[in-house]
Amino acid sequence: MTALGNPPPRRRSARFVALLWSLTALLVVAVVGAAATMIAVLRQDAIDSASDRLARFSANATASINRSLVEVDLLLAGLQAALATRAFADLEAAAGDDRLALSGMARQSLLVRDIALVDLRGRVLAAVQPATREVGFALSSDFLASLSAPGA
Repeated sequence: MTALGNPPPRRRSARFVALLWSLTALLVVAVVGAAATMIAVLRQDAIDSASDRLARFSANATASINRSLVEVDLLLAGLQAALATRAFADLEAAAGDDRLALSGMARQSLLVRDIALVDLRGRVLAAVQPATREVGFALSSDFLASLSAPGA
């Protein structure tokens, strides 16, 4: 006993200290392992989610582009129907007026700014934009030859 009447402190045994440190180390390893596993799972979930979003975005963009191209195709089909009812000489006479309604067709589409009717020699017969009517544009001779080929 000490002078105040308290019993002397007991010394902890070395085995108890080793067991306490072992359990503490085991707990730390378990927490680090759980955190690493959680990080790996969350990372994979984020990658899968981003991949799904990218696939949806790509599918939506493809569908939008396809709709726009179908719109242009319908615009050109309407132009073909309008031209099928006219003779070629009639087209040259109508090139200067709006009877072909090219500007109306071009206004229907956000993708089409100019529509031009070009003969097999590359001359612009009619166009929506005045600059195209006046200046024209250059078409390669191979392209013009492919237009006059059978089955074109």
